[in-house]
Amino acid sequence: MHTANATTPSELHGITADTPSPRPGTPESSGPGRLAVAVSGGTDSLMSLVQLARSGQPVIALHAFFLPPDQGRLAVAEALAGICRRLGVPFFVEDLSQVFDREIITPFALAYASGLTPNPCARCNRRMIIILYGMVYA
Repeated sequence: MHTANATTPSELHGITADTPSPRPGTPESSGPGRLAVAVSGGTDSLMSLVQLARSGQPVIALHAFFLPPDQGRLAVAEALAGICRRLGVPFFVEDLSQVFDREIITPFALAYASGLTPNPCARCNRRMIIILYGMVYA
């Protein structure tokens, strides 16, 4: 995972799977008793994060790119990084677009082409969320 304290989309775009990052167990990472909230930029995940942070619960924010980062997605991540800075919550962002393509999109397309009716959301919940949380709690 990569801590994003960047202030511009181009700085966030430089955060890749090869970028050195804090390891689990460091103060800016997971740590004992710390909760991870996956934040999409939507109201539900942000309200959960805000409520946990305001309650004093040790918390971190996780954000993933499931599609290749473009200016719009980078802007969302930049806004999330700013919110997390104001809350004093460590923010981690990861580009999982290649994993998402391999684990979700490709199997969906192959199943659909074979005449099946796949459920990519169920597969995504089982695989991608576990991968995302696993990067922090590994």
